[in-house]
Amino acid sequence: MKRLFSIGTLAIAALLCASCASSPNATASSDKQATPTAAAPRQQYWVTVTHVKPGMNDAFQEFYKKETRPAYEKAGYKQVSVYTTATFGELGEFVTIRPIESEKQFDEPNFLVKALGEAGAKAWIAKRSQLVAGTHSFLMQSRPELSITLPPDQTARLAFVFRQSITPGRAADFESFIRNDALPIIKKAAPKGYFVAKVGTGGDTEEYHTVVLLDSFADHEKWEQALLKEGFGQVAAKRAGIVMRRESAVYRYIPELSLPQPAPPQAAKK
Repeated sequence: MKRLFSIGTLAIAALLCASCASSPNATASSDKQATPTAAAPRQQYWVTVTHVKPGMNDAFQEFYKKETRPAYEKAGYKQVSVYTTATFGELGEFVTIRPIESEKQFDEPNFLVKALGEAGAKAWIAKRSQLVAGTHSFLMQSRPELSITLPPDQTARLAFVFRQSITPGRAADFESFIRNDALPIIKKAAPKGYFVAKVGTGGDTEEYHTVVLLDSFADHEKWEQALLKEGFGQVAAKRAGIVMRRESAVYRYIPELSLPQPAPPQAAKK
């Protein structure tokens, strides 16, 4: 069985990873346009892909909301973004994305032990094992110079993820293709955001994830039409010999499982 993020076959992240290019603090607004991020530093992310047992989606989300997210908060995490499959891709898949400052954190006790203690962590693992069929974790590093970031007060509801396997030794050619050929046209087609990341430890290190950030499937249809109108079909042919395989899936951002939590709606003034 193929799994978009599995090691044998992403995220966005980078599944993956739409939040990696945007802040999850607010709902999307169409008034502001995405902007290039050429000057931004590269950021590493810890991506965990969880496959929930059939029929356990609601129970898993309830467990995550009541026990997992509070553990992240107690352990000191400021940003945790959670996504799940939106119609296209492998159903029952949840993707958790966390920025990291240094890999040295993996030499220390994990967040569960920090938050819950040894006994609490064992109880959490036992409860989670009743809901989950499998888990895979890996690192990825953003390529902000190849991306278009949402304004800081926005997020996108959907992430259209393409996992692209690159011919060994052609990573520089792929990044050059994105920078010089694809990105100028993508900007003209005006998605809400566009994110590029390279997979690292734990995954296929010849793999890149490109993520288009939009609010709806209708927006995606319009975006694809705009992309073709700008001539992307001809430019895409330049990937021949560089990209060996492309797979896609769509993910929905879940604000109620993520950190920071959305601000509650303000009561209407009388």
